[in-house]
Amino acid sequence: MSIRNSWSMVLVLALVACGSSKSLKDFTPSAQEKESAKAVVTSTLKLQEVKTNAASDNPISGLTEIQSSAMQLISAQQSRNAGGGGLGLGLQAAVSSALQQDCVTQSGNRTTYDCTSQSQTVKGYIETSGDTLTVDLTISQSGGYELIYSGSVTVTATLVNGTLSFDYKASSVTYAVDVTYNNVTLQDNCPVAGTLTVDSSYDVAGLPSGYGTGNLDATVEITFGPACGDMVAKGG
Repeated sequence: MSIRNSWSMVLVLALVACGSSKSLKDFTPSAQEKESAKAVVTSTLKLQEVKTNAASDNPISGLTEIQSSAMQLISAQQSRNAGGGGLGLGLQAAVSSALQQDCVTQSGNRTTYDCTSQSQTVKGYIETSGDTLTVDLTISQSGGYELIYSGSVTVTATLVNGTLSFDYKASSVTYAVDVTYNNVTLQDNCPVAGTLTVDSSYDVAGLPSGYGTGNLDATVEITFGPACGDMVAKGG
């Protein structure tokens, strides 16, 4: 079996003066944020293909799309948090490489990845149990970048429930993002009920004394419905 995956991981750091909001406040999501919130949900559907086609690009592509959309929500929330006298970090990540080789094996309900290219390795597995997928994947990039996908999520055409985590490490910067689906219901490939929470925490070495990682954290909570496109958003 072969895998052809594309990741783009360009680290973008933007340091701005900002404060830290510990309580969630209502906000009106932009059109882009609505699209990002929807994509965080619908991209999980790609994970299901691991059950029928282990060599497919889609499961890992789905994970990278979830990560990218979640980071867009976090970046927008960090901008809203700005203005209180702390130090904020806008960070987006993407990595680009292609693996074209026999590096995926399937045994029972577990699909194992052991892929190496000139600049990147992908190791770990996606395991299925009915409609529940458990992910444990590490993507390492030359230059010292490491991205870990983990968690367990139940995915059907009409429901997403569970938590996926993305841990990124590069040089002096590390961040962790938890994406929690609380009984998110889909209708015609659109979320119409349930809650999505994206929560991030950061650690940046070398920050000035007095600035803790709490100044870099952001949380977005989206409640969907009752119709496609309807959302109630909170952030902090």
